Formats: sequence, structure tokens, C-alpha cells
Amino acid sequence: MERHILKESHSKADRLGDAVVSGKIRVESVEFPHDFQERKEIFLASFNKSTACVVLLLLPEVGRFVPPKGLYKGFVRTYDGTVFENVNRNTPADYCRYLAKRGLVQVQQFEYESGYVSSRGFSLTEAGRGVGRSVAALALSFEAQNGFSLFEVLRSPNRLSSDNRSTPYTVARFLEYLYPINDFQRKSDIIRSLGFPNDLGFRILMSMTESGIVERKVVGNSVFLKISRNGRMVVDEFLEPLNFLIRQDIENCEPDDGLVVSVLSRLSHYARQTAPLYFLHSHSNKMRAHDSNIQAMVRSIDESDFGMTSQQLSRVVGLHPATVIRNLDRNADRFNLRRERYAKGVIKFTRDR
Repeated sequence: MERHILKESHSKADRLGDAVVSGKIRVESVEFPHDFQERKEIFLASFNKSTACVVLLLLPEVGRFVPPKGLYKGFVRTYDGTVFENVNRNTPADYCRYLAKRGLVQVQQFEYESGYVSSRGFSLTEAGRGVGRSVAALALSFEAQNGFSLFEVLRSPNRLSSDNRSTPYTVARFLEYLYPINDFQRKSDIIRSLGFPNDLGFRILMSMTESGIVERKVVGNSVFLKISRNGRMVVDEFLEPLNFLIRQDIENCEPDDGLVVSVLSRLSHYARQTAPLYFLHSHSNKMRAHDSNIQAMVRSIDESDFGMTSQQLSRVVGLHPATVIRNLDRNADRFNLRRERYAKGVIKFTRDR
């Protein structure tokens, strides 16, 4: 997809501190794809995070721009009283830049004479205003009604498959393949039917089992799988309506704005309901849990007269001993940690005080 500059003009009245500087304003957007599968992948990878849905729904109509500061204030106000009210000031703008690369948001840029470029504002594209808002509202509504995050089900949009498709798209393909089948199917047959490499198929199906959208049973040396009740719910209440919205948009049919109007009128309610669901699986929470584990291990080392081994620390935080060693090695300078070989594959940690 190519980037298109829609409009370009000069400004002589932009302020940088107390100085008035001149430069060039340009509005950038990316063409939204026409292909059904490309659109589906964009929506699955973009709106598996409820925070991204909220950001899109906070944006103004085509041609009217909200500045990054105004968007941040609206985001914080919407998430007032939740874990996301203290979000980094750049996070809402970062979501917009992500969505802009996928044709749902346009960005107003100011290029100073020095060549420095800053984002002045964000607005919906035609695709964002139409089918984009409908899908964002659908995702928020699904999570609020069913009490689990789409991120937990669809996973992070890393590109793992051989055809460069994202993980959420690949998970959706597995779910839609399994949906009409009532009986357990051999795992290797499922992977072969969809044409995925074995290692990729195993990883994706394992994550689907962990998230509860696929049931698993073992017979002898073979693993059998079938779609679970929650998996069917994802297909019935999210994937099928998503497919319908995309087809409707491709055929240039005006979407029914009823759900969008309903969600927009109670956006804070939906944001607050879905915030804890996504936060459990968010990068912020993982970093917080990681730091908490490091602190717990350091406290245990401090409380021990002779230091602690990687096996002992593994039992403290519930992590694999190899992970304990790797994490403490990375934080050795931060906490003045010393390591010594205790036994084969076992490291003893002490702390200089």
C-alpha cells in the first residue's frame, strides 16, 4: 500500500515555544485495501485491543483534526478510574499512527524548515468513519458482553506464518475451519488441511488451547482437537458479523450505525468494562509482573544468609530456572548481584551490599 499526500500548504504562524516558525502542513493517509482478506487481517490485528477501538471511536469525522494533546485528554477522560487513566501521553497518538498505516486514520503533519516533522492532528479516513467504526464498536461490544478480551483469543499481531499473515488472522482461519466440525480432529490433519507448516500450526493451536477456544484430548501418541464453546462464541458473535461488515462495505452498502451510535453514547462505560480484560494481557502488565518477579527474587536473596540458587528462586516466583538465570543476569548491575556456579546447570546468586 502506498502513502498518499492528500493536501499540502504553507503555514507562517506555527508556534514552537515563543517563536513563530514557518513550514509546510501535509495530510497523509494510506489507501484502504479493497481485497476482503486484507481488510479482515487489518481489523483482526488492529482491534484485538480494546484501547485501539476506543482511540478510533474518539477521532473526529473526515477532515476535522484532533491534536495529540486533545486526543490524550479524551482518552484519559474516557478511561477515568481504570488502569489506563495513567497511560503514557504518547500511547493514543501511537495507536493512531498504527491505524494510519492501515488506511483507517489520516495524520496532519507539520514539516518545519529544518526538516523536522511533527504530528499536528488525527482524523478518520472514509474507511475509518464507515466500516472502521462499525468493527471497533463490534469488538468493544463483544468483549463487554462476554467478559473476555479478544487479545487473549487472537493474540499479538506478530507475523508468524509462511505467507506473512498475522497471528490473529491465522487464529481466525483455524477457528472458522473447525466451526462446522462437531467431532475431535487429529491435530496434524487440521494443520495439513489449512496448508500451514507443522511448527507454526503446533504453536498456534497450542495458544488456542491455552486460551480456551479449542478443546484437546490425547489418544495414544496422537493429539485431537475441536472447537470449544467459547470458540464457537467468537465465530458466532465476532467473526461472522465482521465478515458481514466487510462484505457490506466492499459492496458499497451503508452500514447500520445502530451499534456505533449505542457504543459512542456510552463509550466510557464500554471502556471501563473492557479495560481490565485487556490489561491482564497487555505489555504494560507483563512488564509490571516481570519487574515484580525480579523484586521478589532480590528480596529472597537479601533475606538469605548464603544466597539462593536458581532452583530455589524458581520455586519463589514460579518460573523455569533458566528464565530465573536469564532475568537476574540482565539485572545484575542494577541490583549488585553476583553469580557463581553451584552445580551443573545451577547458578547461585548473592548480593553485594
